[in-house]
Amino acid sequence: MPRSRHPTPTRGKWLQVSLWGPDCLAYQGLVVSHFYHLPRIKLAYQRDGWDVYTVPAKESYLLRQMPYNMAREVAALWVYYLRPLGRA
Repeated sequence: MPRSRHPTPTRGKWLQVSLWGPDCLAYQGLVVSHFYHLPRIKLAYQRDGWDVYTVPAKESYLLRQMPYNMAREVAALWVYYLRPLGRA
């Protein structure tokens, strides 16, 4: 699986990785990110048929914007969760 060293939006990473899917023997992988991103990432991969394991990245210091980041992530998780209902 490709490894991204540059921060990009989660959906952008997902599209980059999904391009490798048709050539793979199995749709599975390991995803490492901040702990608050992991539920949304796992949901996005599972919806496209991937079996992924999520692992929180080890942080060397606590982010000052953690409350803001977590609040934003809660909203993003609901958007990802409800998005398929809008397509029906």
